[in-house]
Amino acid sequence: MVRDLIVFNFHEEGQSLRDFVDRVFEAAKFLEYEGDEEQLVCRIVMNLHSAIFAHAAFLERLRFRKEMMSAIGLIEKKNSVLK
Repeated sequence: MVRDLIVFNFHEEGQSLRDFVDRVFEAAKFLEYEGDEEQLVCRIVMNLHSAIFAHAAFLERLRFRKEMMSAIGLIEKKNSVLK
């Protein structure tokens, strides 16, 4: 479906995770995405850039936007320390 293609763009390397998540949620709302929040979060995680997805793979299953934002904070801290 065209709505899915627009809502589920892939995260690009160097792109802010928070901005990416916010844009996907805004697009889903605008396009009246019919899935629930857990489905949307799952699709977002699956579309993260591979460098970020590797970090997310070690987290517990994310179900809500709030959990995702907390996980993003952890990933950002880890990346900051690595740099």
